[in-house]
Amino acid sequence: MVKEYTQDIQQIKKPVRIAFVSDIHMGIYKQTEWMKKIIEKIKTLNPDMVILGGDQIDNDIYNPAELIYLEPLRELAKDYPVYTIHGNHEYGIRGGKSVSDPKYRAADISKEARKRMEDIGVIYLVNQVELVTVEEQTFYLFGGDEYWNHTLDFSTIQNREKKDIPVIGVVHNPSFITETYPYDVPLWLSGHTHGGQIRLPFVGPIGRADSVLSTRYYKGLQELPNTQHILISSGAGETGARARLFNPPEIVFLTIY
Repeated sequence: MVKEYTQDIQQIKKPVRIAFVSDIHMGIYKQTEWMKKIIEKIKTLNPDMVILGGDQIDNDIYNPAELIYLEPLRELAKDYPVYTIHGNHEYGIRGGKSVSDPKYRAADISKEARKRMEDIGVIYLVNQVELVTVEEQTFYLFGGDEYWNHTLDFSTIQNREKKDIPVIGVVHNPSFITETYPYDVPLWLSGHTHGGQIRLPFVGPIGRADSVLSTRYYKGLQELPNTQHILISSGAGETGARARLFNPPEIVFLTIY
């Protein structure tokens, strides 16, 4: 499904339309045909830019073929600027004990994933800010590294050249908000939680991403302190059990203005 949101950012005067897709998890459940369906849907939306929010591959058990399933993105990158970041699965961090103990992790294929995406025309940001101009609007896009990998670094936001230009931040794991982070970013985009994968009426998410993040921040557009907002996608794929309930896979279509 397509979930639409709008968000006012003071310095943006003309609408900018962003397709945001997180947690595709190409692998045992989702393969080339699923990626093609996502791309076809994105093209019908005709966004100004596309952002992929990490965990493009499942990498639960190392399988190089998972990178091959990303090939259809080549066609998307010919027509639109496409940006992406690392998620925890690119690093082989699957949750549970693997968060704190590397011996429980799958293979770290973050370098291979980045090379593959860049080879097909996707712009990969790793703790970098990119000055983007869309529809005569200029803003910084920050792509942060993975929070669970302890490599997330906000210094490029703090050291950016033009402080009067707004920043949109993309960090895969929204648990970064439980620690210190830049407060001059009006909008953050995250995924990772899958919305809990299974959600029950009056209960909310059943699956927990970790014990740190409040379930309030598992899905949707939420307010943060200092007039900030964070938009958390419930993702386009699954990991672990192939199950979703009251929480379908989604493509986020965001209009900032």
